[in-house]
Amino acid sequence: MTLQDNAAGARGLANLLLLQDRIRDADSRAALGAIVVNDSRIIVPYDIAVCWQGERGRGDILAVSNLPEPERQSAFTLWSKKLCAYLSRARHAMPARITVEDIDKSLQVDWPHYLPAHSLWLPLMAPGGHELGGMLLSRPKPWQDEELRVLERLAKSMAFSLEFLMRRRRKRNLFRSRKRFLLAGVAIAAIAAAMFIKVPLTVLVPAEVVPLNPYIVRAPLRGVVETMDVDANQMVTAGDSLVHMDATQLKTDLAVARQEYEIAIAEYRRSQQAASSDRESSSQMQVLLSRVHQKNAELEYITGQLERADIKAPRDGIVILPGRTEMAGLPVSQGERLMVLADPKSVEMELWLPVKDRIPLHDANRVVLFLNVEPDHPYEATMRLIDFQAKNSPAGVLSFRARSGFVGKERPRVGLRGVAKIYGDDVPLYVMLFRRPWSAIRPWLEL
Repeated sequence: MTLQDNAAGARGLANLLLLQDRIRDADSRAALGAIVVNDSRIIVPYDIAVCWQGERGRGDILAVSNLPEPERQSAFTLWSKKLCAYLSRARHAMPARITVEDIDKSLQVDWPHYLPAHSLWLPLMAPGGHELGGMLLSRPKPWQDEELRVLERLAKSMAFSLEFLMRRRRKRNLFRSRKRFLLAGVAIAAIAAAMFIKVPLTVLVPAEVVPLNPYIVRAPLRGVVETMDVDANQMVTAGDSLVHMDATQLKTDLAVARQEYEIAIAEYRRSQQAASSDRESSSQMQVLLSRVHQKNAELEYITGQLERADIKAPRDGIVILPGRTEMAGLPVSQGERLMVLADPKSVEMELWLPVKDRIPLHDANRVVLFLNVEPDHPYEATMRLIDFQAKNSPAGVLSFRARSGFVGKERPRVGLRGVAKIYGDDVPLYVMLFRRPWSAIRPWLEL
């Protein structure tokens, strides 16, 4: 043995010790695999190296030389995974030189595309004999016995560090599992305790601002609306003209009644003049006087009807025309509702509580209105009354109608719509959360 051989052997030993130190200092399995497949060239030359972690044919590629991390779905990685699994089953704990003839026929087809002619399989065995994985090294020229012995020592160091990292990870995972279990238990206990916290039972229902004690303007007589002197939502004062009824027939009747009244008076006067000389005329005076009174009453009635044909506002308020934008020419019956006069400062809330959302309610329940036009400005109110019998709401839903009075000085405008939140009695949180699901499944359970 020459001095050059001794120097080469010393360098090789130093490189092996240096590589073993780096293997022991690796802080993760990925870092360990990267060191082994890339830095082992300082002791043994090779072209391609693959590190596989697993046992008895089940595992995955941990690292591939010249790559920061293996591409899991690449053709080479998938083929290498199958090859390492096959070698793990076939060779198990024995290092072996591998060529294309030594592997399964299904894997031989792709060997020339991925690996050089000569490969070396180094199983990674834990000190207790448990398989941890393996290393596959490939190059064009055959492997020497001295290289095999050096790589076996490297594989032992690799296996020792890999087992340490796996054991540390298991302890860490166990600690994390216990921590998760503890946190899950605390969370479940907190949720269970929270289920018994008292919260108000609430429900959301459609609502509208309606007038409180409005004045209903009705048709004073049967006829046809001639003109409308006001528009919807117009502010009027007492005495303003609202509606003109068609008075053509009334004027004709008034002329006839006036003429008949004048005739009755003329007949009565003639009878009065003849009564002094004619007893028969004297006896007819009472009949004619009664007729005068009758015709006068008819005249006064028609005159009053004609005066009522011009409908005026009895008080100040806002005109509300429910569902009628054009009333001119509309035939109406006596007493039919034409419009509503509402005091803008005297309003309340009308709510429609669907039967399926019915909750126990009583007077003075809190109600909060969120208008569609200003949802960020809620209005406080209290429940005033609720119908005991359900009926169809304007939306066609079977509901209970309720009324609520506003609290405070600020009032919303009549006719505005929105959503009202009704606050019922305080109940445990689980009652509020599961009230609807329980109501839905209860008929199926026949409870």
